Amino acid sequence: MNKNKLILIAEDLLALVTVFSLTTIAAETVPDLREYANIFYKIEIAVVVIFVIEYLVRIFTTKNKLKYIFSFYGIADLLSILPTLLGFGNFVFLKSLRVIRISRLFRMLRVFKFSQVANDIETRLKKEQEIDFFFYFKALFTFTVLFGGLIYIFEFHNLPLADLPKSLNWAFQILLGITPLVEPYTVAGEVIEIMAKFSGFILLALLIFLLREFIMKTFYKDF
Repeated sequence: MNKNKLILIAEDLLALVTVFSLTTIAAETVPDLREYANIFYKIEIAVVVIFVIEYLVRIFTTKNKLKYIFSFYGIADLLSILPTLLGFGNFVFLKSLRVIRISRLFRMLRVFKFSQVANDIETRLKKEQEIDFFFYFKALFTFTVLFGGLIYIFEFHNLPLADLPKSLNWAFQILLGITPLVEPYTVAGEVIEIMAKFSGFILLALLIFLLREFIMKTFYKDF
């Protein structure tokens, strides 16, 4: 197994940990699941330990350490662990459970990171494979997490969007072109909705392009 494949496996595992972490953060916002708060807390500790180890490994194995630390992905790595680490200390401004949850949503930046890294390595491993439907689903997931997280932050007083799973479902429907029953009532929420709809059009165009390429290469490859 070559180095690139090992890197790809490691990145995929870290991506799964990121998705699992975001799932538990979303579950924490559901009132009916508050009895499992202790379990969520232990999961958060384990996840942060993994992310801290990853962050330190990247710093020590990167030639240009400052470039990584101050890069978008380096900042994303730091923001994915910093809110929880600060929450362990005596920081009054982080004592609000909601503030901690919202701060930990910075972890969704990791979704962008691993989508890009995985795509780059996959491209090198499969140079001849031009059609990548998986890229569409990665983009759909990334935008769902992004806009779902944002609408949750700015529309938390809007009861139908008061917990993260509902906010993610709202974003998912918008991106698929489905008109949700819930409308945002803040200016920020309306801007997020417009951006989500625009992103949905981009995803639709991407899907149509991929389908066209698939049909052309499958049924008309001999022409």
